[in-house]
Amino acid sequence: RARLHAAIPRMRDLRDLLEQRILAALPDAVIHGRDADRLPNTSSIRLPAADAAGMLILLDQKGIACSGGSACHSGALHPSHVLEAMGFDAAHAAGTLRFSLSHLTTREEIETAAGLVIQAAEKIRALKDEASGEVIGV
Repeated sequence: RARLHAAIPRMRDLRDLLEQRILAALPDAVIHGRDADRLPNTSSIRLPAADAAGMLILLDQKGIACSGGSACHSGALHPSHVLEAMGFDAAHAAGTLRFSLSHLTTREEIETAAGLVIQAAEKIRALKDEASGEVIGV
């Protein structure tokens, strides 16, 4: 228990690093509870225009474990009841992923995960833009 307690600052730093990397590349991302006192090992991130279901598939293919639901429904594809209770609508909740770190998580794993999240979000956004017939940059 003491070892886990001692790991809290490091997990918080790694959680914050994950969020910083994602926000730097995807500035429209939303970190739920960012300015609140929250769990040091958990991040709930909304990625507009990148639905959680598609993100979960792409990230799973790359070996990244995350969830689109709340902790009590990990692996669920339905929106988090926690986010809905916080006042977010189903569409907002459906674009949200939850990441949980452990005391064994490394900086290298966070850097890799952040890069893969960014790639997956960009891929889904490009596919949505292509499907809707939008021309980007015009």
